Amino acid sequence: MVFICGVIMATLPSEFQSLAAELIDDEFAAFRRSLSFSIATGGTYNPVTGTTTGGTTTTYSYQAIPQPIDITEWQGTDVAVTDVLVVYTRTDAFTPSVEQACAYDGKAMQVRQALYDAADATVKLVLRAL
Repeated sequence: MVFICGVIMATLPSEFQSLAAELIDDEFAAFRRSLSFSIATGGTYNPVTGTTTGGTTTTYSYQAIPQPIDITEWQGTDVAVTDVLVVYTRTDAFTPSVEQACAYDGKAMQVRQALYDAADATVKLVLRAL
């Protein structure tokens, strides 16, 4: 840790991860909403019916807090006024991708943008209602 002007600054990835978990999972816990991704793997796709049979579905569940969208951070990207920015603590290796469907606070959404910090502490997603 670094001590600057009376403030202790985190300097290691593990310190950023601990700080993110403390803020998101403790300090702002009252603002969190459920976020889940259901990912189907395997199975056989039928192009005529557009369905997949067999295979398995893995669900990744998180608790994410909404944040205001800072347009300067997302400038030059496909972000609309009605989109929602959420942030959650990264707890596994799952990496949501653009255009992926999810459910946030019980609503069907789609990932429009994704941002991962260098310390693997948090994931920021811009979501749009489907």
